[in-house]
Amino acid sequence: MSDGLGNSIGQCIFSNASGPESMCDFAVFEVDGHIVYNCIRSLVDEKNKERKASLCKFDLSSLSGKYVHKKGASTEWTKGIIACAELHDRFSCGRTDSKELMVFEGLNKTQFADRGDSGSLVIAHDLRNNRNNLLVLGMVSGGELELREDNSSANTQNLTSYSLGFSLNHAIDLFQKKFSNIDLHFDNDIKSSSSESDSE
Repeated sequence: MSDGLGNSIGQCIFSNASGPESMCDFAVFEVDGHIVYNCIRSLVDEKNKERKASLCKFDLSSLSGKYVHKKGASTEWTKGIIACAELHDRFSCGRTDSKELMVFEGLNKTQFADRGDSGSLVIAHDLRNNRNNLLVLGMVSGGELELREDNSSANTQNLTSYSLGFSLNHAIDLFQKKFSNIDLHFDNDIKSSSSESDSE
């Protein structure tokens, strides 16, 4: 891997591409020592304030309707909700890990993610125990997807826009099945002590 000028900056040590059996498009790179500090970024909320964070390990089916945020390269900060689990079958196309699929709907008919936003982390506020830390839920993998509410109508006003993502916990599990000796964590990571969600 190079920086575009021919200078080596590291190598890809793991890649899981989206395909017939997987919705998870995820890679891990080991960067060269001379640029490590340039790659360290603390997670921030939608006000760009640094927050402590933890990886969400909840059952995704329990998160339907939760408010989420993401900061993308194309659309910057957007707010949305996790769409109902019934939509998964319409997007999963029979892939075996479709239970790890996340479907996002932007608030007030806005687009949650667009082209160029892939790889953005999807976060929610963790309000358990009066904390206001961040829960990292997933990663955006596709935007600008539409479902027609009335299949008999060609009226574009009946279209609802969605964005797709996948559980980051699932992606990290795939990585650690191969590299059990490597611990992936956030720079401002905290340990989650509960298995129940109360995010908003």
